[in-house]
Amino acid sequence: MGLTGEVHYWLARTLLAREQLDNAIALIQPVFEDGSLPKDYSICYAKLLLLKGNTATVEHLLNNRRNDSQPPISIGCVEFWP
Repeated sequence: MGLTGEVHYWLARTLLAREQLDNAIALIQPVFEDGSLPKDYSICYAKLLLLKGNTATVEHLLNNRRNDSQPPISIGCVEFWP
């Protein structure tokens, strides 16, 4: 796994544990968008958005994922393609 995205994932988890959801989203969003977040951790961004209540963005991400050059969002060992 890529060290850059992995570090961001663990930092976001730490921020979430400290009840800093907005900071966790702000940290993980750029690495998700630029593709540095490893596929195994890609669901993290969607989960954070869901915790924030931003279901419209999650729906948009899932619907547009197939057309992007980014890897699919992985949920455990199952890839999600709309």
